[in-house]
Amino acid sequence: MVFGCFDVLHTGHVVFLEKAKEYGDYLIVVVGRDVNIAKIKGREPHLGENTRQRIVQNLPFVDKAVLGSEKDQYAVVRELRPDVICLGHDQETYTDKLAPILQQEGINAEIIRLPAYKRSTYSSTKIKKDLGLL
Repeated sequence: MVFGCFDVLHTGHVVFLEKAKEYGDYLIVVVGRDVNIAKIKGREPHLGENTRQRIVQNLPFVDKAVLGSEKDQYAVVRELRPDVICLGHDQETYTDKLAPILQQEGINAEIIRLPAYKRSTYSSTKIKKDLGLL
């Protein structure tokens, strides 16, 4: 299982998802809800949550793309009970409480933080600035 905004999907996202797939047989991608992204990033995503979910779902190595919960960021983890959770190199929001939540819920998921892929080239912020979106 992985989590993300995936607004303006780029090669860095694709490599992240491909690497995450290497840790299991079935890749579930939790796409952030518009309201939560606005709270976390201080701005609305450029693409709506349903569009972002459809784009991610159509990647050949993604088995299931779901929208996260608007109110409880850990609800999907409780519901789907993954064996492995891969986090991006820069994912900090909600991850500090992830291990205690898993333990409390009796979910024995391994948490793996994946390294960045060519961060100076494939940064969402850099790409959006280059496209004039920021």
